[in-house]
Amino acid sequence: MARFFRSAYQHSPPRIGSGKKKDILGLMTLGWSLRSMGNEDMSDMLKFIAINIYDLLHEYFDDEFIKGSVAIDAVLGNHLGPRSNNSVITYLHQLTGTIDGVQGAYAIPKGGMGSYAEALKRSAEKQGVKIMVDSSVREIRLEHLEKLVASFLRMVMKLMQMLWFLELTQKAHLCVWLDQET
Repeated sequence: MARFFRSAYQHSPPRIGSGKKKDILGLMTLGWSLRSMGNEDMSDMLKFIAINIYDLLHEYFDDEFIKGSVAIDAVLGNHLGPRSNNSVITYLHQLTGTIDGVQGAYAIPKGGMGSYAEALKRSAEKQGVKIMVDSSVREIRLEHLEKLVASFLRMVMKLMQMLWFLELTQKAHLCVWLDQET
């Protein structure tokens, strides 16, 4: 099933009812992918759409540690609990990710996603950005568009360097690097 989701995520979702050939073909491809899963997998898929991870784990496993470790994986990073509807789908979604060729792997910054937002905020403030919340925007000035584009291009280049570094770094080294305080 994770293979089905991974395949479906590779394309823009078709717009139902648009009548465009591209969307009709997209729906047909999606339907064929679902149908070619086989009867048992397709039946499981339809069952899993509505069920929660708690019920599913209790149906198939006895060991509480296994149930707990899979359940936390299913709800990690979202606002669901193990008994929330669609928590099985979120788990299948988690399994579609890959890091260094390891299916189902994903990375979360130390301290959670809030620490990522804080790091972005600190970085912006170091550059002189004043962050204002609960404020309305009166105007957006494009006086320094050249600087904005140049800054964006520098940021993209840094991001590409980071991705290149991550590509070259083995997983063991990457885990140590990500775990360090910044």
